[in-house]
Amino acid sequence: MHGRALFLGTPRLAQDRLVAMARPHPIAHPIRAAIALLAGVALLALAAWAVSATLSVTVALASTAAAVAMAVRVRIVERARAVEVRRELASIAHDLKGPLSTIASYLDMIVQGTLGPVSEETRIAAPRAALASMRAHSVVESVLLRHVQSAATRPVPVETVDLRSVIRDVTEALHAEIAASQAEVTVEPLLRVVADHAQLFRVFENLVQNAVKYARPGEAPVVTITGSCDADRAEIAVRDHGIGIPSADCERVFEIAARAVNGQSVAFGHGHGHGLATVRRLVRDLGGEVWVDTTSLDGATVRLSLPLAK
Repeated sequence: MHGRALFLGTPRLAQDRLVAMARPHPIAHPIRAAIALLAGVALLALAAWAVSATLSVTVALASTAAAVAMAVRVRIVERARAVEVRRELASIAHDLKGPLSTIASYLDMIVQGTLGPVSEETRIAAPRAALASMRAHSVVESVLLRHVQSAATRPVPVETVDLRSVIRDVTEALHAEIAASQAEVTVEPLLRVVADHAQLFRVFENLVQNAVKYARPGEAPVVTITGSCDADRAEIAVRDHGIGIPSADCERVFEIAARAVNGQSVAFGHGHGHGLATVRRLVRDLGGEVWVDTTSLDGATVRLSLPLAK
């Protein structure tokens, strides 16, 4: 009886174990959740990698596009510089007209016997002609040196300049033209500015030449140069009593190959329109500005603003 009971109880125990094994383990759900979480994280990481790779490709394409844009910009800048070189060469040719015409005037006076045969006057005129020739050479050399050193991207060297000394040099260089036209050039007290003497010489040489050139028919040119100051700026005015500049052309005359057009300047306006364009470029290189005074009723008045020396 006892043995049978033992025999009969064994299958029940095995059955209970089988049932227990068939039931879900109490930690099975958290494990599956963790696995699912890890799978989700892996998918997110894969997605992030894909986005990162896409961004890398985008950045690489953007860098390539920027490099191409930079190369195009460099080409444009190079072409602009080439245009500037051509303009500079045209300005050189114009600037050479002043001293060369001075030489021509003296030679013509010698040929015509205005100065007399090998006289004291002739001996005085010869050095002036030589000085004008030297100035022409100096202009060419300075511009060529500027391009060789790529100084176009560097600031123009400046110093304290006495404007009266500049005007004195200009009137001395243009002595023959002033005398031939019987022009009267009056220079009132001027200030000292921060600039470059050579560049200012070219500026005022152009302005005085224009004032003498565009006189009224049958009248001797009258040129007046005055100065004033406003805060830290010096303002210089070059005024003449010539044919004037129409108000519609007051800005256009500063463009290359542009000249004022009116009834009188058509007849007397010989030239190629580089003078005032050169003046504006040189003045702006010095940190200044130049414009035509539109309120001038008699003749033309060109005004310059330059840094005042302390």
